[in-house]
Amino acid sequence: VCCISYGKNSYRLENRKDWSLLPMSDIGQTGKTILIVDDDDTIVRVLEYEFKSMGWEVHVSFNGLDAYKLAIKVIPDVMLSDIKMPGMSGIELSHKISKEIPDILIILMTGNQNLSTAIEVLRGPVYDFYEKPYKIEHLVLNIEKGMKMLDMKKNIQNLENQLELLKARVEDISGPLKPMSNAMLERSTTFEKIRSQKNKHSTELYKKHEENYGDK
Repeated sequence: VCCISYGKNSYRLENRKDWSLLPMSDIGQTGKTILIVDDDDTIVRVLEYEFKSMGWEVHVSFNGLDAYKLAIKVIPDVMLSDIKMPGMSGIELSHKISKEIPDILIILMTGNQNLSTAIEVLRGPVYDFYEKPYKIEHLVLNIEKGMKMLDMKKNIQNLENQLELLKARVEDISGPLKPMSNAMLERSTTFEKIRSQKNKHSTELYKKHEENYGDK
């Protein structure tokens, strides 16, 4: 038996035919890949159904060791894993997978949350963790938020790489770029002060002109 909350409704799923009770998510197709790991078959199948309905490519596993092997093969964008599993825990799994797939978004689930577990999870490569039972829409929205954060990091890294490449090309043409000397830095700072004062002076002149001649 698995209880899932979605919106204002709760669903008690006792067998696979009850999965049709679950609503289709209104979040659009993602084209992303998710790995779902849990030793509870019902939870795995419910989550598999929900994410497939949103257009995700879904892979499932029921223990940590098999999940690790599968992750290396399919390179998922997201891993959603239970913490307490026989053999390899979700925490250990998250550390092993993050070393092989640095850009993966990892969310852990637990039915027995306590302070020590929370501290251990947050010290690792995990984006977030949930206590069962949870609301699927909250989980999905948090995954979407995490994916956007990862995309932003990738974009920043790409820009930094492009900047380094441009710098290398400039140095090939003109030689190594030298840091600005103290004298040049002082002149640059002085110039900025002069330009700022000039702009301020021009603004004051304009206001005075408006006061004297604006109504004439």
